[in-house]
Amino acid sequence: MKTKNIKMWYKVFNFWLFGNKLPADMPITKTRSKKYLGMFESDVVLVDDEVEAHYAIEVSKVLNTNSDEYKATLIHEMIHAYQFVLNLPVDHKKFFRKEAKRVRRITGLNVL
Repeated sequence: MKTKNIKMWYKVFNFWLFGNKLPADMPITKTRSKKYLGMFESDVVLVDDEVEAHYAIEVSKVLNTNSDEYKATLIHEMIHAYQFVLNLPVDHKKFFRKEAKRVRRITGLNVL
């Protein structure tokens, strides 16, 4: 899947699954990682006495071999972004599993 398509799907899923609560300017990159399907990275920093949130999603183009895998991985990382936006721990515990089940009911994709 091309990067521009991943960004298009991010916009679709942000609207459809998360009510546009995720950042519209989320950096999304494809990697050649053989260690992980995807990753959400986040940090909060102080810059000139202002708090700034930094975040990004990476999706492996090596391990995700078809469109549904790319979409499932993207949504998985978007759930982590949603946790970050809601100021929740970014993990795979109760909230994540609840969201993953909700998303699966809507999309049919297994994002766990």
